[in-house]
Amino acid sequence: MYSESRSDYFMQIAQPFKVRQPIAAKMALRIVPPLLLLLLLLPALAALIWVVAGMALRPLEQVAQAVHGRSPGVPQPLETGGTPPELLAIVVALNGLLEKIDSAMAAQRSVIADAAHELRSPLTVLKFAAATGRAGR
Repeated sequence: MYSESRSDYFMQIAQPFKVRQPIAAKMALRIVPPLLLLLLLLPALAALIWVVAGMALRPLEQVAQAVHGRSPGVPQPLETGGTPPELLAIVVALNGLLEKIDSAMAAQRSVIADAAHELRSPLTVLKFAAATGRAGR
């Protein structure tokens, strides 16, 4: 039943359930095919999303493989050519870090070489003195 009042008029409209039930059933049945189609297309849509996301993340995977493939002793910079703009800042930052690591390793090698040289000179004198029997004179 539907009721409405305006000014000095009052209107009511009614419909028996016998008439209303078949109309509601027809409307419900018209919704079923699109829902079935959606349920059938959902796995295909999920697969498509999976493929597209994989393709979108492939450059990130390539950068990860490039970082993983580096040897610790030789921190060479990563290639920036062909890198997507979204990853370019990360690759540039990684290259800066690799450069700092290389500088730190070079400084460490220099200190170790100097220390080894400084230790070698007195040891050479002691070895020579011990070999010739002149130690302690």
